[in-house]
Amino acid sequence: MVSFGEYFDNQHDRIVKAMQDKNKQLNVEWMERYEKRKAERTTMKFEILEEDYQKKIAQDIKENDIILFMKGTPYAPQCGFSAKCVDILEELDVEYETRDVLSDPELRQGIKDFSDWQTIPQLYVKGEFIGGCDIMIESFEDGTLKNLISS
Repeated sequence: MVSFGEYFDNQHDRIVKAMQDKNKQLNVEWMERYEKRKAERTTMKFEILEEDYQKKIAQDIKENDIILFMKGTPYAPQCGFSAKCVDILEELDVEYETRDVLSDPELRQGIKDFSDWQTIPQLYVKGEFIGGCDIMIESFEDGTLKNLISS
């Protein structure tokens, strides 16, 4: 025969173990739900951010006849290709806008996605993607860039 104390201890241990097992199961379920929701929020946030940048880029291109997405600024270009593109635009003596992709990582990736062109700088004239530095140099030398800008 089992004493009341032994019975009580056995029942107590059994109940505590059952509660611990249940808590473990609930914690696992809760963590799974938390991770799933966290992933959904992150994906949703990224999609909204990406969509906002695409709209911002499209608006910038629409509002500016000539816009150069570059590394740095016209007064302090941060790469030789950007500097060359600025030199070309200055030589053509045209008004233009620039956006510094180094100061905004989302813009840097956003413009690459927008144009499906993976290098910077990128020139847009009257809403049309012209290209990067090599294309600017070539079209400047053969006169097509000047004609495009003046038309």
